[in-house]
Amino acid sequence: MITGIDHIVLTVHDIEAARSFYARVLGVEVETFGAGRRALKVGGQKINLQTLGQETRNHAAIGCGDVCLLTELPPEAVLAKLAADGVPVVEGPVQKTGARGPITSVYFCDPDGNLIEVSSNPAWAAGWGGDAKGSRRADPAAIVCFARSRQAYWGTIAATKDRPAARGGQSDPPPQPPTFLRGGRVPGKSRAPRHHGCTPNSPCVRQPAAERIATLPPRPLRGYGRAMPDMPPQIAILLASYQGARHIAAQLDSLATQDYRHWRLVVSDDGSTDDTIGIVRGFAAAHPGHEVTIVDGPREGATRNFLSLIAAVRPGEALAYCDQDDVWLPDRLSRGVRAIEAVAAGDRPPGIDAVGDDAPPAGPQPTGMAPGNVARAPADVPPAGAGSFACPPVFAETLPAGESLRAGVAPPAADAVHASSGTSAAATPPPGARAVLHVTRTTICDSDLRPLRPAPLYRRPPGFRNALIQACTPGNTTLVNPAGVAILRTGAEAAARADIVSHDWWTYQLISGAGGLVIRDPAQTVLYRQHRGNVMGRNDTPRAMLARISRLSAGHYGDWLRSNVVALEGARALLTPENRAVLDGFAAALRAPGPRAATELARLGLYRQTVAGTAAFYAAAAMGRLGPRR
Repeated sequence: MITGIDHIVLTVHDIEAARSFYARVLGVEVETFGAGRRALKVGGQKINLQTLGQETRNHAAIGCGDVCLLTELPPEAVLAKLAADGVPVVEGPVQKTGARGPITSVYFCDPDGNLIEVSSNPAWAAGWGGDAKGSRRADPAAIVCFARSRQAYWGTIAATKDRPAARGGQSDPPPQPPTFLRGGRVPGKSRAPRHHGCTPNSPCVRQPAAERIATLPPRPLRGYGRAMPDMPPQIAILLASYQGARHIAAQLDSLATQDYRHWRLVVSDDGSTDDTIGIVRGFAAAHPGHEVTIVDGPREGATRNFLSLIAAVRPGEALAYCDQDDVWLPDRLSRGVRAIEAVAAGDRPPGIDAVGDDAPPAGPQPTGMAPGNVARAPADVPPAGAGSFACPPVFAETLPAGESLRAGVAPPAADAVHASSGTSAAATPPPGARAVLHVTRTTICDSDLRPLRPAPLYRRPPGFRNALIQACTPGNTTLVNPAGVAILRTGAEAAARADIVSHDWWTYQLISGAGGLVIRDPAQTVLYRQHRGNVMGRNDTPRAMLARISRLSAGHYGDWLRSNVVALEGARALLTPENRAVLDGFAAALRAPGPRAATELARLGLYRQTVAGTAAFYAAAAMGRLGPRR
């Protein structure tokens, strides 16, 4: 006779408070029905909410409810979300028996004392495990759930810290760090905003993995209400690969989850002998809606490989650098596109940490510079007006494998994989368009993508005087608009000849030196995997700091600075007159003896992002550590 359950009823003190709790913590959709009644939508069923006394036909009491809700997420992700929202766990994870078989449950109470059980079957979370070879290849939707739970946790840490003390003088204790994936602990704190909660009723759970990302709401870019431009730019994702089979699959999967769909992928491989190329080919075959091209790299290291990839960007395209071993969050691209468009329209909302107009810090400044943190833009630099991305379309045709591209760029190798539905629209930057570089922060993770801490949050303004002596714009979060790409393409050959150490450092220098805008967004959009094969890796550990001191003492840092100067000299015509003068003064100071070098560098107003870092730089200059090695 009975075929299923339509709804159940929970009795609560305050319907709006209960509605808010379930929507915030579990992401449950709330509907209004009848004469203003409220209900929680859970799959094909619902939970009606009522206040005490509203129903007189039974003996309803507040806090007597006991409900089991199902999720496809593993218990670790459930614990992470609860910790993020400061909800104490009553019990779990524990093994139970549900209507469909074994389940793993986590118990907690809602604000009215109703016992809520969130359960999963171990098989439902299989997408979070490793494959037969032991590589951590996560399901794309699992990446979304994990990442957003992680960021919600750090947002709660910050909110707890700032919360006023309760009566009695005792402040609320911070939530316990959640355990992600394989039990990694997450220290540290950040002011990242709370985001989407992944729950049984969330889009990322209701749909098949391949379709989930299409309905995930983007994380809010605070202060930006603008939609995408009418003609969304095509973005060339540039991935330099070498022996990346262990981790590249997870990175490629995260590209497929991007909520910005107008991209193509160019992979330049430096002669991998593992299955790197095979994995890329499989990805191309599985995603026919995106063009994927494989080319032979120069086989001279990662930096030279990335520089060579810039030539593969078609006129009118933006570019995004992509490391083979990271994982992108779904808004890695869309966040940058929205930010660049909004700034181009003259907006500067609080969600963006800093926008650099070649802005020196307060302190020693050359004559003619505006005081404070924002400098006057050079007179010969076009204003940042609307149209950084909204450009006239240019037709670009995708050809079968083995043939060259018809967009003025022929790949250096014939091994090209093109998986596309047909054509794609590109864009051409209008004359006078201003170069823009957008970067975000990363989440530093271990080799199994267990978060360790957010990357440092820098507060001093970006600009050429900072870029000359510090690489602080992570390449794996970089997005450069078409006008910026044109500048990079012009300067790439000189950079390769100079044998620069870092393509992202050079990108920051050239864009800021040419009078472009540098947008530094505090959001974390990339899971930055740390492992023994990292070319650069994190630089905030005691070991990394000791290594930097060692390189500084040995003169390697000075060598890097001189290589960068040579690269910028090769692109001198691209720099503003003011920044050409700064570059000349910088080059002269590097040739000067110690104390005089420090004086000349201070006169230029050069700075690093921390006071201690700036002091260490000038101390090294005074001791002659920046001069040529003998």
